[in-house]
Amino acid sequence: MSKISTWILKWLGWKFVGKIPADLKKFICAVVPHTSNWDFPMGILVRSALNRDIKFLGKHTLFQFPYGFIFYWLGGYPVNRKKSANIVEAVVKIFNEKETFAIALAPEGTRRKVNKLKTGFTTWLNKRMCRLSLLSLTTNIKYLSLENHSIHRTMNPQILK
Repeated sequence: MSKISTWILKWLGWKFVGKIPADLKKFICAVVPHTSNWDFPMGILVRSALNRDIKFLGKHTLFQFPYGFIFYWLGGYPVNRKKSANIVEAVVKIFNEKETFAIALAPEGTRRKVNKLKTGFTTWLNKRMCRLSLLSLTTNIKYLSLENHSIHRTMNPQILK
């Protein structure tokens, strides 16, 4: 399936630079910017091309009837931002319980333009539970860039404030 996904990305005109190290067992894939509903199918396609089992966090309403089972089947974890469900601690528990675990998220927390990112995911990085992979989708030039960081301090600190 990964060869087909890679071919589809190339056919659609996307250029893919970077990779996730094969020996990396636990990581967060922060996907930025999250500006369109098309980011989800694109993310599923990229995940398949990478040939990695990367779960994702998604808005809780996506997981409701009638299509909710599809998002669970694709590896999703629902997040209700209106309730204080402490998703950060829930994901900490998952990271601790599993030998290998990767999760994709949109640090903006919305598709609207924001000046700063949500910082909850940095808790996982601060606890040295995983590494960060930053996937940047530049839609106007169809460019996918994947960078790997050992800790969150390598990111622009102004963005995280």
